[in-house]
Amino acid sequence: MDGLKGYKKLNYVRVGDLKSAQKVGSMIEPLCNIAGYVPIDLTETGDIRADIDGLAINRPDVEQLRINRQADIVLLLTYNDYPLARGIVRQIEANRAGAYAISKVGAAANNYTLAHEVGHIFGGIHETSDGTIGSIYAQGKRFDVRRRPFVYRYSTIMHTWPSGSGYSRVLRFSNPDVTYDGVSTGDAATANVARKINERFAVVANFEPSPNILTTYIQGRSSIASGEVATWESIYSCGQPGYTFEWAQSEDGFVYQVLATTENYTGTLPYEETFLRLRVTSADGQVAESDIVVFTGGGSGGHSRKHAQKSIEQVASGLEVIYPNPSDEQALVRYSLGAACPVSFELVNQTGQTLGIYKAGVQQPGQHTYPINTSDLMEGKYTLKMVAADVVQSKHLLILRSK
Repeated sequence: MDGLKGYKKLNYVRVGDLKSAQKVGSMIEPLCNIAGYVPIDLTETGDIRADIDGLAINRPDVEQLRINRQADIVLLLTYNDYPLARGIVRQIEANRAGAYAISKVGAAANNYTLAHEVGHIFGGIHETSDGTIGSIYAQGKRFDVRRRPFVYRYSTIMHTWPSGSGYSRVLRFSNPDVTYDGVSTGDAATANVARKINERFAVVANFEPSPNILTTYIQGRSSIASGEVATWESIYSCGQPGYTFEWAQSEDGFVYQVLATTENYTGTLPYEETFLRLRVTSADGQVAESDIVVFTGGGSGGHSRKHAQKSIEQVASGLEVIYPNPSDEQALVRYSLGAACPVSFELVNQTGQTLGIYKAGVQQPGQHTYPINTSDLMEGKYTLKMVAADVVQSKHLLILRSK
């Protein structure tokens, strides 16, 4: 690690993916998206409070990058050995100017310090006994799990503890409706950081207005009987109203034939495995695409219908958007799940060659993002396929290098 002593990286965070803080568990996935990250040349003073104020006040380049990336929160990861703190937030229950945080690299994940500081930005506090000022109900919590003859000691993300106390921090905000190892992680009166996140979510998410990015996906079955007439619906959001639609089919996922220009498509599909593509164009010129694979066969389709319906419920909206697109060094894939299921991605070039398979593992319900490293790809057009349960969806990804 000696060669990294001077390493510092700014993480720009976009808030906007929280479905419901009633079930907040993990900090990163349900609450925030990484809007970008960049190395930064910063001379630190050794005083963490002075450094975070200097970062927020004296660095217009940092603020401009925040605006460019449409990020709500700025986080600095550093190897600097601040003697008295693992991390700091500029302002508890922050306004836009106070939504800055610093975390030591070693503590960011191992001690969940990064999540802890972001929790402060939303208004979460430690515990009133340490003099922290804030909403009385937005405290962290310590709790014991007893399995005779042992007692296991835990604390939620926002709670602190004396050195040598034996408590381990778990990746949970205090929440009376969520348990950990059978024990409640909060109480309504004094330990409900999830409530504070709910109350403050819209405020923090609007520190930097989100882009009006057009997104779309196909709602419909992934399996039908041979010759069966079925309907697939277009689900779309954002962009400027005044939309046009194009439905197309393909046997290989590359060469498509137009089926219809209606909002929804009703008809049959000719292949045993048909790639069905929806292309939506908004009045402001944005274009969004969504692809699914539909399997044809199985006689009356009784069993396959039930199986397909279960798959659709698991995938929910599925693959929503890849951004930035065109991409240079990294693309983020945003997708939603209706139930827990395994998720993987396959990157394919225009000749049909698989360039990479990325396994995200079993993912919980809600909205997620997954990073795809695109730094080694040549400029051009690619297809990214997402497999969740047995539903396959795909979108095109364009690689364009910055000059």
